[in-house]
Amino acid sequence: MRNRGLFSVALVLFLVFMAAFGAIYKLMDTYLAEKMVPDIAAARINIALKKPSPKEEVAAPPEALPPAVPFGEAWKAAPPGTAPEAKPGDETPGDPKEHSYSVLIKKGTFTVFLMDNGKAVMEYRCAIGQNPGQKEVKGDHRTPTGTFPVDDIADATGWSYDFGDGMGRVRGGYGPWYISLDTHSLSRGRWDGIGIMGTSKTDIIGKMATAGGVRLNNDDISDLVKYIKRGTEVTIEE
Repeated sequence: MRNRGLFSVALVLFLVFMAAFGAIYKLMDTYLAEKMVPDIAAARINIALKKPSPKEEVAAPPEALPPAVPFGEAWKAAPPGTAPEAKPGDETPGDPKEHSYSVLIKKGTFTVFLMDNGKAVMEYRCAIGQNPGQKEVKGDHRTPTGTFPVDDIADATGWSYDFGDGMGRVRGGYGPWYISLDTHSLSRGRWDGIGIMGTSKTDIIGKMATAGGVRLNNDDISDLVKYIKRGTEVTIEE
């Protein structure tokens, strides 16, 4: 009888314990359902939408890129004396590198080259002095060799020139532009300097036919003058 009584007490205590455990489990389940699950669900929604938390810095959108300029338009629109953005002869049109223009004249081939950073990008035919060799004095009709800076660029449309052909002074004989070169480092005052210019006599291009200056077709001198300014170096070679 005594053993049965102890068993009954133990059974009652076990049932009470199980009842209490069930109640505690139910309370915890309710807490989790009301508190933690909504937070987890919201976090999952934020991750799905990639919504940053208030502490995250949102990157600003990139600035709009400027509209593309068609190749061939920028350099054509460049005013005289300014460096164009792109031009024929560039290996990579629109390359943002800085332009550095100079001029190279080869007397032996009657050729004028526009150089950009040491590379020939344009080529023109020209006429040079009637006599060969280095210029020594005024009136010797020779084109000097050496490197000379541009000291002036003048509108020559109203100038006249006597070609010595019996026609007298011809208006427009210098073409639209006259690019004056400072040759004092060579002349030491023995002559006044020479120029690169246009001409009203296109038949002289490619010949030794001038008084010492370098003459181009009028369209070519108008193109060349777009890329040079005072101080631009001009090298003349045999």
